Parts: sequence; C-alpha cells; structure tokens
Amino acid sequence: MSTDSTDAIDSIALVRPDELVPEPWKNGAGTTVELAAGPRVNGIALWRFSIATLDDVTTRFSTFAGTNRVFTVIGEAGVRLAFPAGSSRVNPLRPLPFSGSADVVCTPDSATKALNVMVDAVRASASVFVHELSSGPVVTEVQAVTLVLVCSGTASAGSSTATAGCCLLIEGSPAEVSGDARVLVARVKQGTGEAIGAE
Repeated sequence: MSTDSTDAIDSIALVRPDELVPEPWKNGAGTTVELAAGPRVNGIALWRFSIATLDDVTTRFSTFAGTNRVFTVIGEAGVRLAFPAGSSRVNPLRPLPFSGSADVVCTPDSATKALNVMVDAVRASASVFVHELSSGPVVTEVQAVTLVLVCSGTASAGSSTATAGCCLLIEGSPAEVSGDARVLVARVKQGTGEAIGAE
C-alpha cells in the first residue's frame, strides 16, 4: 500500500499482512510485504512500513542509502545482526535502529519475521516502542503517521478493530487506540531524520 500527495489514505485503515502479496527484497535474498509507504523523492520513500520473512538461514540485508531504519523482530525467534563494527543480539519486540546503508548480515535462531520502519534520513524521523493497552490508550498525533501492530489481544480505533497479526494505520487525524492488546507502535514524522527504538 503506497500513498502520494494526490492519493491520501483513509485516516484509519485496517491492514491485514497475511492478505498482502510478498515481494522480493531489493537484493533478492528474502521476501517482504509492504504495509504502507509515503511519497518518494529521488527514489527514496519519505517513510515505509514493511514486514520481512526471515527464513532459518543466514542472509544479507538490502542496503538503502539515504535512509534510517528501525528493525523489530515480531516472530517468536530472535536474530543476531552482524555489522562491520560488531554484532548485536536482537530479541523479539526489542526495536533496534541503524542506518539503512549499513552492511548487515542476519542469522535467525529459527524462521521468524520482523517489522522494518524506513524513513528518509534527511526529511523524516521514526520511533518504535511496545505498549500495553491495558495500561492506557495510544493517542496518535495529527502530524504523524502511526502504525499499530497487534502482537496479542485486540485493539480498536474509530470503527476499526485489529486482532493479533493485524495493523491499524492512522494518518491525518488524531485517534485513540484502545483495547486489551499488546501492541508495537511505529510513528513517523516529517522533520529531522532520526530513527529511535525504545521498549
């Protein structure tokens, strides 16, 4: 699902990743489903949400010059990411930000999936965090695009309800996301480029 300045998405949309068609990574080493993307300038999307399938093999990630990325494992198995300067253990639901241009080799413990949030390194910023709706709602911002991925339970915003594995995509109007779900919240804003991962 992609958008541009003349084709705005609904303010609240229900996205079911299992119903989307996988596409190959840029380097052909794996597959991903694009949940939504913003307008492109010089080939770089302002923002992009996608879910990658990580098979039980070691693969090299595609590189995306001019972008920042927040990588979050959403499957049950964690991974080890090897960077030129060292490696990082990434457990499920622990967001890890890094440059989209980084040379990264991924070794999963077993087959798993990961949410990738990509933003233009100059024109946008991203943050990703885990939230328990039982402790209070998530309130979105008018100037942000927010993806709420339901890890367990149910989450509702407006007339849309998402169950485990589904997402709520909210843009252009403030909304309150409530329910009993554990959710992964990804938020992008136009402005100084930055990628932040937080628990």
